[in-house]
Amino acid sequence: MNEQGWETSGNDIAALLTRYGELAATLEETEDPRFAATLRLRLAELDDRIDALSSRLHQPEH
Repeated sequence: MNEQGWETSGNDIAALLTRYGELAATLEETEDPRFAATLRLRLAELDDRIDALSSRLHQPEH
């Protein structure tokens, strides 16, 4: 993860899913609308990364 704790390094889908869960839990607990908006953006970014990695892992080998 970087110093803000937003991103993980590499292509570790388990780490990405773990981080997604942590951010989602934080979003549920926050009452700050600006922080919630930032968390939603990070969750969307992570969702895109997880989808991309998952699709690469599930492509048939040629």
